[in-house]
Amino acid sequence: MNSVIAVMLTSVASAAPAQEQTPEAPVEIVGDVRVRTDFDARTKADGTEEKRVRPRLRARLGAIVDAPVEGFSLGMRIVTNTDVPGNSPHQDFDTGIVGGSTPHPLGLDHGYIRYEPPSVENLAVVLGRQGYPHWNQVETMWDTDIAMDGALAKFAPKVQEHTIGVTTGWYMLRTNNWQETYFNNDALATWQARFGGSFDTIQPTIAATGLHVLDRPGDGHMNGLETLDDENTPKNEHSVTANFGSTNFYQASFQLKAKLGDFSPQVGFDYHLSDADARGYNAGKNTGMVGQVRLKYDRYGLQFYYFDIGEVSVPFYREKTLSQDDFPSNYDGLTGFSGEVVQFDYRIGDKISADLRFFIQQGDADNELAHLSEPPERMTNRLQINLNAKI
Repeated sequence: MNSVIAVMLTSVASAAPAQEQTPEAPVEIVGDVRVRTDFDARTKADGTEEKRVRPRLRARLGAIVDAPVEGFSLGMRIVTNTDVPGNSPHQDFDTGIVGGSTPHPLGLDHGYIRYEPPSVENLAVVLGRQGYPHWNQVETMWDTDIAMDGALAKFAPKVQEHTIGVTTGWYMLRTNNWQETYFNNDALATWQARFGGSFDTIQPTIAATGLHVLDRPGDGHMNGLETLDDENTPKNEHSVTANFGSTNFYQASFQLKAKLGDFSPQVGFDYHLSDADARGYNAGKNTGMVGQVRLKYDRYGLQFYYFDIGEVSVPFYREKTLSQDDFPSNYDGLTGFSGEVVQFDYRIGDKISADLRFFIQQGDADNELAHLSEPPERMTNRLQINLNAKI
């Protein structure tokens, strides 16, 4: 993987001589604002129920600029929230008058340089802080709110009306202070092969994706995930923990879009598999799946999703899952659960929309990892209302 990335970056850099562009480089401003309210209810281990109403806000603003040298561009974006790993950029409504903390932080979640060699069509290299590089239909493989720091190479040529894409990337999970090379850090190596078809009114997509979480020796940062005792509480400090090292995560995806008169139906399926294994951990929870059905008509949309995600089936690093947090969850992200989502969409006008979402999720009864997966058998429900506006 290391040599492949190095060869690709070297070949792209030497593919064509740099040429000056016109001084007036075009600028594209991108951004959006979302105002949200969550109505949550969950059942605790003792059978009592908790409820909350939580108004929230998300704002993102960025720019994409063509550089004076042909083929180069740069992108930047700031966003509400600076949590680590940043699974949600939404902030609660709060003035910060009480508590002494700043409730309205901003963070840089995009800051990159992109190069598309003029002599090689459909090839791009991106260096810096960027978004998730692969095609996806749900965020179980990676929560796209989490920025990725590293390098990406993408080649997606068109064959007639079809697209065949190959993407590979190398991203830092943690810089291990003093080390000899880029590749001595805790990192994420990732790739995807994708076919996007176009057959009149039918558009199928098939993709295979791999995310390889690489734990470099000597720092132990993938180790020591606490397990649960028989009472579903963390074991004491002298208990055996689940010691995970480098772990491979895979996803196979299928999607089918169609246009049937005024209706636009869509179905999709994702299957997850990992080789997560550790002494002190009971294996067998390394598979997961997501199924979905969507339908659009004029300004209206209806979506349904079913999730069944095994505790270690989707990417994690130390005690942080890197998967989606759309469901109400006990931690930053969400794993080790089953659940359903029903969503109603309405397009108010150009770049203005609203949606209503119902979430039901329950932690798996055999979950073992105390600070990663959902509490076993805890049931949580959410009604969510979103108002969205884009630039």
